Amino acid sequence: MTAAATRFAQINLQNLPRPAAIDGYTFDAILAARQQYFLGVWAAQVASNPSLPTYNVANLKSNPGFWLQSVDTYREGLVRARVNEAVLATSLAFAREDDLDVIAANSSTERAPGEGDESLRARAQLAFEALSIGGSYGGYDYMAWSAAPVDIAQAATYGHEVAGVALGEVRIVLLGTAATGAVPPSALKAVKEAFPRNLRKTNDNINIVTANLVDYSIDATLLLAPGADAAAVQAAQWTQAAAYASARRMIAAPVDFGGVMAAIGANASGLVQGVVMRQPFSGTIDLANPPAIGGGPFDAPICTSISLSYSQGAST
Repeated sequence: MTAAATRFAQINLQNLPRPAAIDGYTFDAILAARQQYFLGVWAAQVASNPSLPTYNVANLKSNPGFWLQSVDTYREGLVRARVNEAVLATSLAFAREDDLDVIAANSSTERAPGEGDESLRARAQLAFEALSIGGSYGGYDYMAWSAAPVDIAQAATYGHEVAGVALGEVRIVLLGTAATGAVPPSALKAVKEAFPRNLRKTNDNINIVTANLVDYSIDATLLLAPGADAAAVQAAQWTQAAAYASARRMIAAPVDFGGVMAAIGANASGLVQGVVMRQPFSGTIDLANPPAIGGGPFDAPICTSISLSYSQGAST
């Protein structure tokens, strides 16, 4: 959200559990319960009326009771699934598309043309910050981000407590949604126009700037255990590296040596036995003071490429 503290606790919506109201049903469990109920009812009917036939076709593929119960089970599953969807649609964390539009409207936040769900969800969560009449970091973040949410991935607001920001200055740093992190001139103009003199807090000097984009690449060789499916491990580690790079693609979020090593070297099966890194860090690393990329209040690390090769030991 922002590099500075906000007045409200910023809950990570992605970490929230699914509501307890969600029914964790399975087709097999419903079918088994319906079959058991049917057989019990039929047995009771036979006991009271011995002239009824014994149900002795349970093991046949053509078992009519099984197929009828299967159809009803499927229909029951559709009903339960619809109830589950309705439960999720009522929360900001899980609502999607039109349902999310309704939830966001509760925070006076409207989807911009072309804006995705995650951007709208994050802005709606941040909207409470904009309620302050005295100004807040999160409030300025919300106003800036909402001016061009399709082109802006993040806004971070700073005051004079940060070195380089003048007394009375409110510096709003923008990171773009484009792969390069750049903010289009039209979006920058829209943000600046979102803060006319009559809407600024008294004595606030609004300064809209783009983030200092710090490009880097990840290039390494994975040392794999003998017998490992090299292509599969390589693909899995690439995915982890991409996820790490995406998570650190934020203003003031450093990319550090330990984080990159964990992303490309961590493997639950122990198939990656070592890593030879060439980019973004190489040579002798001082683990007591590991290097990092970005991390300054106005910086945003942007991963431009990920290249992972591998070397595999011979099987014995």
